[in-house]
Amino acid sequence: MTLILVLLIIFAGVFTQSVAGFGSALVMMPLLTSVIGLAQAAPLVSMLGVLTQIVLMLYFRQEMRFCHICRLIVLALVVIAFGLWFVLCLDGDVSTAVLGFVVFGYAVYALLNLKLPALKRPFYGYVFGFFGGLLAGAFNTPGPPYVSYGDGRQWPPSEFKGNLQPIFFVGAIVVFSGHLMSNNITPTIFGYFLRAIPIWLTALGIGLWLGNKIPAPIFRRLVLVLLVIIGLRLIIA
Repeated sequence: MTLILVLLIIFAGVFTQSVAGFGSALVMMPLLTSVIGLAQAAPLVSMLGVLTQIVLMLYFRQEMRFCHICRLIVLALVVIAFGLWFVLCLDGDVSTAVLGFVVFGYAVYALLNLKLPALKRPFYGYVFGFFGGLLAGAFNTPGPPYVSYGDGRQWPPSEFKGNLQPIFFVGAIVVFSGHLMSNNITPTIFGYFLRAIPIWLTALGIGLWLGNKIPAPIFRRLVLVLLVIIGLRLIIA
């Protein structure tokens, strides 16, 4: 039963990422943490994230603008290692609650259609890069700061999706390397990863195919409502 739940969660996360351009970790991490624990969920999501971002970078390659994201990447690289250490120092219940607050806060922010002020100064790239790197290292969920930054920069939808992919890819590589060097990838986790490959391929293919067919606002709102429920469940667990 555990394996079935893990595979279903992976399908939902990868499908979300391939349709919206972001969100796989936000969907997978809270749900997988509740099923197999944070210690196993984090490296598993990291491994899947590397594969997913390779494909999505190729798919959205023409929309990338590296000049707009270089500061985010630099700070993420510096801070991710601290995030990896940070999560190891936290009590399991505390880290789960922190992840719940992150997911819940971002989902409510997005559902309310709150807008950041225009982030024109280069300084903001470093600020959002710092928090994105911290969340990437600790919880494999760098999305909220980066998505918020893209919103504040007012990137058009196509550029928004394109710019996010290399940021997520760099973060995924660094986080995966950290888990590898820390011996966090156990035979059990690797077994989950191998069994998830067919589900991963299916979700990615369907998501990319449907990406331009499902009305993005409707799909995104459904995902955000689900994230609110997930975040609350983790907070009060």
